[in-house]
Amino acid sequence: MNNKKSFAWFTLFVLLLLSYPKAPQANGLDWSETLSFLREKFPRAYVHMGDVVETNGNRVVFNLKTGTTELPSRGSELMVTSHEPGVPVYLQKESGIIKVISILDDRVLAQGVASFKGSFEKGDSIVMPASPTVYLYTQIRDKESFLPYKNLLQGLIDEHLEVVETHDATISNNGGPYGVLLRLDAGNGYLATKIQSIYSGNTFYSGSVPLETAVALSNPDENKVNVNIPEKQAVAPMVLDGTVHPRKTQTLDGEGYLSLDGEYKRLVFADMDADGKQELILLKDQGIFGFKPVDGKYLAWKHFLFKGSDLLGIHLHCGDMDMDGKDELLVTLVEETEHLGKKDSILKSLILTFANDTLTILDEHLPFYLRTIQDRGGKVVFIGQAGGQYEPYAGPIFQIHYDKNQKKVVKGPLYKPAAEVFSLYQFNLDPFDEDRLLILEPNNDLYGYHASSEKIGTISPRNYGAYEEISYPVKLKKEVYSQGEFYGIGYKTVFAPRRFVLNKEHANLVFLINKERASNIARAAFNKFLGKSSAKDQILGIMWQGDRLIEPWKSEAMERDIIDFCFAGGYIHILGRNTNGNCFVSPIL
Repeated sequence: MNNKKSFAWFTLFVLLLLSYPKAPQANGLDWSETLSFLREKFPRAYVHMGDVVETNGNRVVFNLKTGTTELPSRGSELMVTSHEPGVPVYLQKESGIIKVISILDDRVLAQGVASFKGSFEKGDSIVMPASPTVYLYTQIRDKESFLPYKNLLQGLIDEHLEVVETHDATISNNGGPYGVLLRLDAGNGYLATKIQSIYSGNTFYSGSVPLETAVALSNPDENKVNVNIPEKQAVAPMVLDGTVHPRKTQTLDGEGYLSLDGEYKRLVFADMDADGKQELILLKDQGIFGFKPVDGKYLAWKHFLFKGSDLLGIHLHCGDMDMDGKDELLVTLVEETEHLGKKDSILKSLILTFANDTLTILDEHLPFYLRTIQDRGGKVVFIGQAGGQYEPYAGPIFQIHYDKNQKKVVKGPLYKPAAEVFSLYQFNLDPFDEDRLLILEPNNDLYGYHASSEKIGTISPRNYGAYEEISYPVKLKKEVYSQGEFYGIGYKTVFAPRRFVLNKEHANLVFLINKERASNIARAAFNKFLGKSSAKDQILGIMWQGDRLIEPWKSEAMERDIIDFCFAGGYIHILGRNTNGNCFVSPIL
């Protein structure tokens, strides 16, 4: 009897021990989410998705194979292989990598991000890559003795993945099996993992875990920069002492915060009525909406509604264009049209001013894009560029000014610093060197160019993610047809670029949004694509120093969509979007 009681108590003790929650590891690390993403994202073997039916440059259209159950998500990457009769798909030669742009029923439009053997051809096979080669990179010194790195490496091996340890985060891949870069980065109190494409640079996954002890880095001075800021400058919180200082968002429900209903696209702060105080101006589909800051709050002020339901606002800038002491609003508008099934957009930009206690038109129906920039001396320059017949931009970038005699905006001389630049929204001047231009390329990499030789001087250390918040159609020269279809795709969807701005008052840095979260139209597909990962958006301040582009200032990374930003009163203000789809404005610096 006693033996039975002892056995019963022992059994109960074992059961309690097994059911008791396990204490976290001493280092608090758990790579299961990272490994789970790789396991769920990539199948064990190639999956044949379909075959190429049309090509146009580096774009392809393929029909989804009948019976396909795993549909590709917008933004996901697929592999193109040759199509040799009688050869199984897993033995075909790799031709390149494509990124899915859109899905129309059983047709998929994709763009090439890497080519291994020239152009893509009709009949090429499209496959979902199998378990990738993982290029494992970290800047942690003595990684072989660092337990979290060893655990991550062993976890990858246990998943039967091919792992290549690398000392360089830049991976060259000219063919062979599909690969991804897995970064293990150490910060102040955390370890972060990122899984990125080695072809496009896009981030597929981002996660972090707490780290209680400091670690030594192989390049501890990599991000250091010395920048002198005059004491009189109004942005004291931004002093750079050689260390990156993330700034927490200033009370996302307190002073300076404005909660908005619905979707907004752009924001600026402008002194519209010359009272010495800047109004908050917001752009949305219906028009322009202004707010007055009063005692730390925003009160509804003036608004201007666009005439016509087919007008789309895509950019918003401001500056004193007619030299009357008041700022004007430069609103880049397109009007959507459709003819014989071909959608297109016509530029119908306008300039708004404040007169007679209302927002009124200074000029309208302007057939070009509008922008203001700071030159190297800090002066505001007004520039424009025409739209193309089959491309969003065409022709040189020129200066614009308001002619008081003609009472209209007129084209001026070409803007020489941007003589060879493709788009007026993609460039900024280096504030210290007249021969340097910073250009944000369509693939979301930032390049530093020498203007005189047109040669690349440096490339950004990261890809800044796809910004796809504001879209509009541009017609194609030739319709794209799918096999067996009697109608074609007569237009392409293009996206207005993110704000990219030089601000000399803020440490002579150029600023942009680092876009890790899914943009508006792609959010649903990307949430599925990213699984449970919590991607974050961030504002970055960038400088060309020596032969490198560095990021000496970073805002706090936010688990909210950052749509736009601007500068006012010593702060950076963001236009963001909450998870419920409603927007907000908040200062972050």
